[in-house]
Amino acid sequence: MNKITHFFNGLVHSCRRHPYRALVMVIILYLTLGVAYVVFPPVYEKPDENWHFAYIAYLLDHHTLPPIVAEVEINPAEQIAGHPPLYYVLASGLLKATGRANDRPDVSENLFWTTIIPGTVNDNKNHFIHPPHELTLAENRGFYLLRLFSLLIGVGTVVGAYAIVSVLGAPIELRLAAALGVALTPQYLYIASSVSNDSLLAALSAFAMFILLLAVRPGAKWHLWALFSVIVALAALTKTSALLLLGVGMMGAAFAAWRDRSWKKGAISIGGMLLALMLIAGWWYVRNAILFHDPLGTNIHHLKWGREVPFTIRQTLGEWRPIERSFWAAFGWGNVLFPHWYYVGLRMAEITALIGLGLIILRDKREGYARQLGFWLLLMLVIGGLLGLGMWTMTIQGSLGRLLFFVFASLMALMILGLDRVHRIATWMMLLWLAVMAILSPVFIIRAYLPQHREDVAEAIRDFKGVSIQFEDVARLVAYDIQPDRVWPYQQLHVTLCWEALKRTDVNYALFIQIVGQENAALGFRASHPGRGNMPTTFWMPGSVICGDYQVDIKGDAPGPAVYPVEIWMYNVDKDKRLTVNIDGASMDAAVIGYVKIYGQNDIAVPDTGTAYTFADNVILKAYHWPDVSAGEQAAISLYWQAAGQISYPYTVFLHLVDVQDNIVAQADAQPHNHLGEYPMNWWDPNEIVLDVHRMSIPKDTPPGRYTLRVGLYRLDTLTRIPLLQGGDSVDLGDMNILP
Repeated sequence: MNKITHFFNGLVHSCRRHPYRALVMVIILYLTLGVAYVVFPPVYEKPDENWHFAYIAYLLDHHTLPPIVAEVEINPAEQIAGHPPLYYVLASGLLKATGRANDRPDVSENLFWTTIIPGTVNDNKNHFIHPPHELTLAENRGFYLLRLFSLLIGVGTVVGAYAIVSVLGAPIELRLAAALGVALTPQYLYIASSVSNDSLLAALSAFAMFILLLAVRPGAKWHLWALFSVIVALAALTKTSALLLLGVGMMGAAFAAWRDRSWKKGAISIGGMLLALMLIAGWWYVRNAILFHDPLGTNIHHLKWGREVPFTIRQTLGEWRPIERSFWAAFGWGNVLFPHWYYVGLRMAEITALIGLGLIILRDKREGYARQLGFWLLLMLVIGGLLGLGMWTMTIQGSLGRLLFFVFASLMALMILGLDRVHRIATWMMLLWLAVMAILSPVFIIRAYLPQHREDVAEAIRDFKGVSIQFEDVARLVAYDIQPDRVWPYQQLHVTLCWEALKRTDVNYALFIQIVGQENAALGFRASHPGRGNMPTTFWMPGSVICGDYQVDIKGDAPGPAVYPVEIWMYNVDKDKRLTVNIDGASMDAAVIGYVKIYGQNDIAVPDTGTAYTFADNVILKAYHWPDVSAGEQAAISLYWQAAGQISYPYTVFLHLVDVQDNIVAQADAQPHNHLGEYPMNWWDPNEIVLDVHRMSIPKDTPPGRYTLRVGLYRLDTLTRIPLLQGGDSVDLGDMNILP
């Protein structure tokens, strides 16, 4: 412990002696981590990247801004066309200057992409279909260049957080902590390295608040207000949410004027902000108002993603958890997440920071940070950002924590101050937690877009003991598994499939999995490209093995208890045609790869009919009854079975109606049934009771009288009868009256 304490003390001392060297090290750390977030996520697998790039491509192709209309043919940027153009102009200029203006990623949408909901399945995280070795393709170089461009811009947010905390007079270790907090946040690394305007907005916002905090100091020079006004105008030309900065700046100018008793200075400062906004960004808002009757460009968001019924305040507050996850770490399009407990540590940091800020506001009051106007302006900006996000969530689909990144530097500064107010160790614990997540995040991202894991392929094939199933001359299913084989409605089934490619094909055959209920009803269904959605058949090489694990949701109204087949088939979506399946020479259009039991309510009242009979292999006949019938009718014979333990085989039940000479007058052989249909014994759970109703046809020429009903079990494969523990291989249950 002494060595650790000595190390940290030495580190703090070194940072105090060389603060800017330490800041440079933080920037290098940010860029080093950021490169992984540039390289590992496939093309367009960050939120809205396809539309952001479409905006840039439209500028390059048409030399004008995309129209803010909903028709995709006219506006390929869709709702992103409602964003101001600064980032897109800079990005298109960079592609022109580097000779990459014609680089356009060539990918198609994944029809089976899993949407952005909590608990999404483990496959089809990819919104788009990606060719192998995508990173090395020449047509993608411009795209990755823009990711690097955004990452470099994101340095501004790291430096801005440092600068904001320094203006407040915090010690060097807290300034570096704020910069580290930004540099290590996985979601910021992910978004700041994407083709989008978020990193530019976050950087401009950070510098704007730094300048504002300097400008509201007593005796500050007027040029700081001019610089702030220009930065805010540039931010407003990047994204309309930056207009919040204008409001905070005007409040700061008003408070500073009131403090200094200089209303003229306040009026000039506010007038300068409005003038800069009109000169630099005003043209864009006026253009929108004239051409599209939408000065802010937000109507297209409501047209595409607006909620039919706006959320209530309570519903909006209920979205806090997905917002929180997508603020710290939610990759892909929000569907690649850490395990839940990773977020618990950050929630503790949030709560601790709030407690610390409460102490600063309520206890410190006229000393420390609480006496500075800059602290209250930071608080005002963050609260405004949270309220704006709440209003957005009320009316627009999606709970997106990344929308807070435009106040990220200010938010992180306040978090660090709050954590430090409670205890310095709380600050370092949060930074350590973020560092672990930032390092692990690329691993989660890589695994999400791999078709399979090599160890999983080897294990699946090694342990498989079934028959292979061939799908024409395209593929052979060489291993498959269903886990678990018993589920309740609303639960999930995992189906593992391993394919051997037989030839190259130019058709993307889709894979379908279905749990087949009565009358061919789908009680669970999944459709996907093979390889967890990442390895379409057009990428297959002959002899290669492609595995994938697919999660199938069981419908809530699936009836049970019952056993249902699990079918798979491959399908040409374009031609509406299935591949023919061949199993041991038999052809069909779907293959049954196993069965699954779906549980259900099973409250069965067992009548008291006397002695229970116990067969070998844990089968008990507890009770039975039947009505008297006439010749030519069917007798409904009810048998009440119980599994004393696990039953190893699906035994067949035989019922014989015998006369006094022991001749069989009528008989019925069948698998056990319940009210839902055939229900084999090997699927019964220990202690489960089954009401098994058999229908025995009585021949029309059967003479009236008393006959004995005999029951037993046998193996269908060998016709071997199953003995009873009481002796014998059948039970005479009693008499049945055949009426005249």
